[in-house]
Amino acid sequence: MSRCEAFLQNLYREKEIHKEHRHKHVICKLTLTSAFFGLGNFTQTGAIFSMFLYVVPMIALVHDIYIIGEHIKVQRVGVFILCFAGLQNGPVCPEEIVWEKFLAGYRETWSYKASLLYSGLISSFSAIAIYLTDKNLVLGVYRTWIALWVVFMLLVLLRAAQMELKIGRIGGRDNNTTITELKSLYRGED
Repeated sequence: MSRCEAFLQNLYREKEIHKEHRHKHVICKLTLTSAFFGLGNFTQTGAIFSMFLYVVPMIALVHDIYIIGEHIKVQRVGVFILCFAGLQNGPVCPEEIVWEKFLAGYRETWSYKASLLYSGLISSFSAIAIYLTDKNLVLGVYRTWIALWVVFMLLVLLRAAQMELKIGRIGGRDNNTTITELKSLYRGED
C-alpha cells in the first residue's frame, strides 16, 4: 500500500469516527436532557429538584456544539477528498468523485438543525416549568438566565451558519479557486 493510499484510508477512518462521535453526542444529549428535565419536574416534600431545570438547556447546548463540530468535520473530510481528486488522478476513484460532488450540491443540514430545534424546545419547556414551579423565583435572576441562554444560543447558530457557508463554498460545484489553492499547497508554492 502506498503512502497516499494509507493516508486516504486513515482519512476515511477519521470520517467514520466523527460520525460515531456525532451519534453518541445525540444519544447522550437526549438521555441527559430527558433525565434532568424529569428530575426538575419531580416535587417531593423537603426536596427541591427544580434547580435541575436550569441545567437542562446548558447540557443541550453544549452537546449541540459538539454535534455541529462533528458534523462539520465529516463534511470537511468529504470536501478535502473532492478537492484532492482535482489535484491528481491517484487513489480516488471516479465514482467517489461523482458522489462527493453530488453531496457537495446537496448537503444534509437537517440533523444538526433538528438538534438545535430540540434544544430550543427543551429550553423553552424548562423556562416555563421553572416559572410555574419555583416558589423562590427571583425574576431578575430568571430573566438574566433566559437572556444569557438566548444570546449563547444565537452565537452557536451564527457560528454553525458561518461554518456551513464556508464548507459550502469550498465544496460547492464551482470550486476552481480552492483546487488551485490546494494545488499550490501540494506543490509547496506560497
